[in-house]
Formats: sequence, structure tokens, C-alpha cells
Amino acid sequence: MHEGILRVEKQEALLALAAHRKAIGASDDCCIMCLLAMGKAKPDPVWETESAVVLLDRFGARRGHLLVISKSHVEDLTDLAIDDYLAFQRLAHQASRALLLTLEPQRIFVASLGAPRAVPTSFPHFHLHVIPLFETDERCRPARVFSWTDGIVLYDDDAAERLAKQIRRNFQRVLSQAPTHSRSD
Repeated sequence: MHEGILRVEKQEALLALAAHRKAIGASDDCCIMCLLAMGKAKPDPVWETESAVVLLDRFGARRGHLLVISKSHVEDLTDLAIDDYLAFQRLAHQASRALLLTLEPQRIFVASLGAPRAVPTSFPHFHLHVIPLFETDERCRPARVFSWTDGIVLYDDDAAERLAKQIRRNFQRVLSQAPTHSRSD
């Protein structure tokens, strides 16, 4: 794949996720997404606002997979005021544009996922996934992308920091310029 980045199968990923939860101090009675949003994530956020953080997903479906996580523990998007929801969507849009500049994917999926209770691969805390897709075949079907069927991407700390830094730099570029055209222009 890339230096310091590898794809692992779902079972190995679940073991790595359990070890990561333990390393950041997560327990069964605390929300890992709250911990990540409040500064336990490494590398540092790609971007941060008063109400959300944009993080590189250390257990991503694809290289560059980002999470937009609410800093408040909100379990369902319908619990958000519409203006708050739209602010999260704006961050997802900006993150998508930063990923286009950084990685030049074929397409980007943005999804609001989350389970009504904690399960190994999902959490009851509002967040958005921003996932760059590089394939144009069956591997980019949503069911395959969101299920860990094809495994996940794991980064060593240096690789995660390098990629987050590149995306962060392009996020700043995105914020400094208004979009002038669509990709199809």
C-alpha cells in the first residue's frame, strides 16, 4: 500500500481496535467517540471547530478516511438542531474537498452511521464518515465499504501524522478559497 500503512482483515482489525480502546483509556462505561473528540486521538485533528473535530480514522475503510465527530455526546442526528447538523455537513464537505486535493480519489462517500448501542465497529455517538474511494469496481459498493468486509487500513503513528498533516494543509487551502467550479466543469 504505502509506507507505514497496511490493510488488515476484519478479525485482526477488531483485535487492534480493542487494544487501541485500552490504550486511550476507553472502558465499557465511557464513549470512545467522546474521548476522541476531546483530545485522545492521535494524530491531532485535521480540523476543529467549537462543536466538532475532523479526525483521520485510525481504523478506516480506505486510506484518508476521516471522521467528523460531535464534541457533545449526541446519539442521533435528529437530536441536533438543524443549524448544528448543517454545520457538520459543511465540515464533511470541506473535508471532502481537502481529500480531493490530497489524495485525488475517484469518489468520496459521506455517511452518517452509528449504532443504537456500542458494537465492535460502531458507536452510539453522532459522527459522519468521509471516505475517499480509489476503486471503480465492486470494492466501492457501499455495503463493502462500510462493513469492513475487505478489511481496514491501519497506520503506524508516523504515517498517520504525515497523512493528517497533508490533509490539514489542504483543509486550510479549502477554507481560504470559495469553490469556483464543480469537478465536472
